[in-house]
Amino acid sequence: MPTTSAVPLLDAIRAIAFVGDLAMGQPTDHSLRTAWMASRLAQVTEGYEDLCSQASIIALLRWSGCTANAHEFAFTFGDDVSQRQSLLAMQSSDGGFKSGTRQSATAFFALSRIHCEVAGEIGDLLGLSEDVQFSLRHLFESFDGSGAPGGLAGDAVPPCVYLMSVAGDLEILHRLYGVERAIAVIRARADRQYPGHLAERAIANLRPWLLELETMQTAGHIDGLGDGVSDQSAPLEILADVIDLKLPWMTGHSRLSATLARNAAEQMGLDKDAQGRIYRAGLIHGIALCGSSSPKY
Repeated sequence: MPTTSAVPLLDAIRAIAFVGDLAMGQPTDHSLRTAWMASRLAQVTEGYEDLCSQASIIALLRWSGCTANAHEFAFTFGDDVSQRQSLLAMQSSDGGFKSGTRQSATAFFALSRIHCEVAGEIGDLLGLSEDVQFSLRHLFESFDGSGAPGGLAGDAVPPCVYLMSVAGDLEILHRLYGVERAIAVIRARADRQYPGHLAERAIANLRPWLLELETMQTAGHIDGLGDGVSDQSAPLEILADVIDLKLPWMTGHSRLSATLARNAAEQMGLDKDAQGRIYRAGLIHGIALCGSSSPKY
């Protein structure tokens, strides 16, 4: 029996983004909308035009490590999903994640380190470029050097991290507080979280972008996202492993469940196509778990 179940790489990335949105307490199109805006921001920023595809992929995978630190989030704050949702909604000039974890001196760096290590490993397992992997390992860095996990600053931070960060903030803030308040918070974070010129470029284009997003199917119109990955595949087991990371004692659970279900289908005399569908269903059967709070123990 084969041990993998390959799917198109782009489908795997989008599925991981869906899991990440669930785990972060966000609408399930949040990462898609963020990826679209990150790509557009790259298009309209001098020197960043060739980064559209990279920025989109990083935006889709930005939450790929969040199931890995769910247990630690719950242990520290009592609830991982609602706490993350609250942190992302904060209007602090330092960014919600950094500001909201100050009550625990090491939480920001410890949680960021786990998240980024796993996100980088996922990028590696998906066969993505070294540049993309490096960005995924530094998702919470800041322009002023106060970010995590490496304390990088200025040009040392991958530009796609800035593109993703601005786009993500705009997507969340405008949805929660409206355009004017979103603009004010982005300006407060300029030259702290991300370069000021990038923030201003995003602000200048925000209203037409939002109008365009309202009239299109985001999932089918992420500019350049398919470049370099459209003919590649990835094992669906990667998604299963991301799901299982939600609870530390569930490692390998989805793979084993899928294998047992496929074996049962074979014993029942079902054909190979049916066995394959059942195996894939088994790999992702726990996806809804990512949207529920981890137990605090």
